[in-house]
Amino acid sequence: MKKCPICHKRFDNTYNICSECHTLLDTIEELELPKTKEQLAQELKKDNERFNQEKTVQIVNLNEIPLTIDEKQIIEKQLKKETKKQKKNIALTTIQVSCIFFLLILSIYIIKATLTSPQTSKTITKISSTITNEETITGNWITNKGNLYIFNKDNTFYWYENYKVLNNNFYTGTYSYKNSNEALVEMGYTEEDYTSTFKEKNIKLDNIYSIKIEINNEFINNITKPKTTTWWIIMVIENNKKATIYNKTLDVRYILNKR
Repeated sequence: MKKCPICHKRFDNTYNICSECHTLLDTIEELELPKTKEQLAQELKKDNERFNQEKTVQIVNLNEIPLTIDEKQIIEKQLKKETKKQKKNIALTTIQVSCIFFLLILSIYIIKATLTSPQTSKTITKISSTITNEETITGNWITNKGNLYIFNKDNTFYWYENYKVLNNNFYTGTYSYKNSNEALVEMGYTEEDYTSTFKEKNIKLDNIYSIKIEINNEFINNITKPKTTTWWIIMVIENNKKATIYNKTLDVRYILNKR
């Protein structure tokens, strides 16, 4: 709105001419009228929208931000480093498993070699020989009368009247024995008797036997029949090939030679 300085009329004209007195003036006072409520509400709304736009924070996806060359190189180096570390750990694990497997195979081989080694077998044989002396007493013994005594390892016994005839005139049975000090006690001998009777002849104490023979069958003149007889024999082995035998049951003595 404008105000004419001559007639003081208010008018709205873009050409600076008073509508009342038609005065043309170069300068007409332009009045600033108070804003209406609608105008004020629209301006307030615009101010709030502008303020909210300035305050709003945009969420940016980091993946959309292009990385610089230096950042890419750093990430690639880190990835290569992690990959190398993982490969190294896998290699170490593989080596550890291989070592454990090798030690297991080596242990099995050592145990197997120990059980089957000649030294182990020799030790077992020696213990068995010390306990039973089977390697000394067992075998075929021919008397100076031509009889044959057979002591088997399974404690079976055979006596043949003639060592050349093995299909007739023989006895079968089993045997058990004692040797060394136990044999002396069973024979009624003392250590002094052993020293005076056997030691001077270089006969070892372990080579003196007291043998009990249980005969249960006989085959005489091609006829087999049961026979129950017990022989008590004293056997003194001078060496592995020669011995003296005394059958206390039959009261006969023989010289034996191992066949």
